[in-house]
Amino acid sequence: RGTGGLLEQGETLLKDGALLEAGVLLARALDVSRGALGEPEVARARGALDKALKAQHSFHRAVTLLQEGNNTIEAAEALSQATTVSGASYNTTIMLLKARTDQLAGNWPAVTRGAALILQAVSLRGAWQRGQPRMMAVALGGQAAMEMGDGARALKFYQTALRADPDQAQVGREYKKLKVLLRLIKDADELLVKSQNHKALKKLTEALSAMVGMDASSGLLRSGVQLRLCKVHAELKRHEEALLACDQCVARRESPVAGLFVDPHRLAEALEVRGDAHMQDRNFDEAVRDFRVAKDLTTGLIKPEKAQALDQKLHQAMQNKDQWEKRRDHRSVLELPVNMHQIAHDKQCTWVKKQHKVLARKWHPDKARGNKLRAVRKMREVSEAKEALVAELHC
Repeated sequence: RGTGGLLEQGETLLKDGALLEAGVLLARALDVSRGALGEPEVARARGALDKALKAQHSFHRAVTLLQEGNNTIEAAEALSQATTVSGASYNTTIMLLKARTDQLAGNWPAVTRGAALILQAVSLRGAWQRGQPRMMAVALGGQAAMEMGDGARALKFYQTALRADPDQAQVGREYKKLKVLLRLIKDADELLVKSQNHKALKKLTEALSAMVGMDASSGLLRSGVQLRLCKVHAELKRHEEALLACDQCVARRESPVAGLFVDPHRLAEALEVRGDAHMQDRNFDEAVRDFRVAKDLTTGLIKPEKAQALDQKLHQAMQNKDQWEKRRDHRSVLELPVNMHQIAHDKQCTWVKKQHKVLARKWHPDKARGNKLRAVRKMREVSEAKEALVAELHC
């Protein structure tokens, strides 16, 4: 192999990102040149070798930082410096390292793009084994897609491996688990449409259990299950559970994902469902707030009929708020029997005091479960109801 050939091969490997191999060939070219290369070629070889050494140093630093797992920003900068210094294209190794950096930083859109590029760059034929770049790309892409709430895209990553190697056990297991999860969610949606809320709740509980051990345990996909749980619990008058599920969903959806803006449609959907739950809990102040924020988020972004329906919900919540403040149903607040007016006067007073005692114990802020602000509001309403009814009944 001629000295000129070594130089050209070394430069090619450098551009391909094979830094160590490039350095070896460039060093050999300089070592064996001994007058075989002219001054311009020697300068070229020295410059290329210098780039390869600096790039390899930055690359090694990026790998070390990722292994330590304590500074993904510096790792990303070191990786960028390695490719900039060398002028190298992103080969499979560099693309995997970048995808891993993005994964640790929680930049899920970048991870899915990187994983897809890796699968385009490698051969898909033959047996797929753990540790291969294509296997790591499928795992990274599937996790990132689920963190973004896109179960269908995660399935496509797994299908890429299974089409080439149907017997791949590791990918097959993840694929089956995800298929089961998506089936449970779909079944729950169908039951919700039919108002079969207890059955829907069972499916959603199974869906949460199916997420255990999966990479979808803390992403937007989970927020979709939480939103459905909010709807089901609200329909079943389990207000505490409904609002807890809705609060978790809203918190997830209003937290930006690296590389993505907060999706106003998804956040508005969660706020609207929480507003509905507040309406059923007769917490009209919070319902008005949620409907108003949902409306502001989607102004000009949704169809007129959907905007009109949201306007109607906001108007109804404002009306209910006004009526609740001026003409509150105190008997309903104390959960008194609807036929209480048919019993003796002294027994009516006994019922009022008994229910006040029970509900005051339930809603005392120091003892109540869940949201403390809700407990304070309920406690105030219970006390006001007792005072009003005691005055009305002359107890």
